[in-house]
Amino acid sequence: MVSYHLHLRENTLYVGFNREQSASGDRLVRDAASQIDQLIRQGQLTGGELLKVDGPQSVAIAYVLAQRLTPLYGAIAILDPKVCRPGHRVYIVAISRNADYPLGSLIEVPIGGSALLKVAVCGFPQTGKSCLIEGIRQAICSQIGAPYPYVIRACPDGEGAWLHQTQVNNPALAENLRAQNKRDWNATFAETAADWVRSANEAINLIDTGGLPSPENRLIMAEASHAIILYKTVAEREQWLNFCQDLGLPPLAIVESRLGNASDEVNLSTKDQPITGVVYGLSRGKANLRDKLMIQAIAHRLIDLTSSEK
Repeated sequence: MVSYHLHLRENTLYVGFNREQSASGDRLVRDAASQIDQLIRQGQLTGGELLKVDGPQSVAIAYVLAQRLTPLYGAIAILDPKVCRPGHRVYIVAISRNADYPLGSLIEVPIGGSALLKVAVCGFPQTGKSCLIEGIRQAICSQIGAPYPYVIRACPDGEGAWLHQTQVNNPALAENLRAQNKRDWNATFAETAADWVRSANEAINLIDTGGLPSPENRLIMAEASHAIILYKTVAEREQWLNFCQDLGLPPLAIVESRLGNASDEVNLSTKDQPITGVVYGLSRGKANLRDKLMIQAIAHRLIDLTSSEK
């Protein structure tokens, strides 16, 4: 079983990690190269003026793709989810020997019809928003055939998906890097983050918002389609419910966050009603966030919603 998948459709090469099999970087590089060589032998990658590459890549895999594909194509363009406009997938020309596709130019491709999920995960500080998002991301990625969950870090708190694994392996380093990367809010960042959300075009987009119902969050969350509310007290829950209601964001889940290691309490409902209940122990450094019952429930709801939109 290969650790990295590639398939060609028209002039776009779709790539992605095998979500059911973890692999080291050297294995990923070998499998990616083998898959490209197989497509060449089969007469699928025959070369041409332009090839678009769509999907997640590690830095090492990107080098392999460039080395194998550059001799075949006049230009190669890579998908960038943040550089786009609604209703389109946008590719940046990253390699070019073709004057028709200048280096750094953008190629916009219209996408078809179904609505996109742009889910703002909101809650006050220390409720575990980033951990919830990471758990949802892990849970969705573990499902074969599920859409790729794109995470937008729309708050300048210095966190990212890298932080959680680093926290597991080296807590001191994780906190040091987080402190170095943390920045203050400003209007420019809020406007940029709002544009990221507006332009996001993956089927599932998870938005890590700031910890207050602030003007900056209002600007950013106005571009979302749904919300997940994480709270510790009834007063917090009502504040975020009112904030989301003002923005017209229907909540997909309204979840109480508690300390401890008890089993989550999940109240499922129809797709038209939010999931409610309690999630326990959302804290950085836990390796298997995806196994929490609440996180599994939210992940499956998001996958189901994208399936029903097709």
